[in-house]
Amino acid sequence: MRGNSVYGARERTQADKANDCFAFIFNARPAALMAMTAERLCADKGVTNRQARREIEVRLLAAQDRERRRA
Repeated sequence: MRGNSVYGARERTQADKANDCFAFIFNARPAALMAMTAERLCADKGVTNRQARREIEVRLLAAQDRERRRA
């Protein structure tokens, strides 16, 4: 993890957790992407910030829509 020091790893912020969600959205296989809900993804990654949750939901729904159109 970046930011390591002699005192140990730094605490993960909400932005780090949201970036994990975005990485999942962009790298997931189609079946996993279609099966995921925004609430479950945020819960799995530990995102509690309301604004970040909205942004994740928007990106997830857009990715799912692109996948539906492709199929």
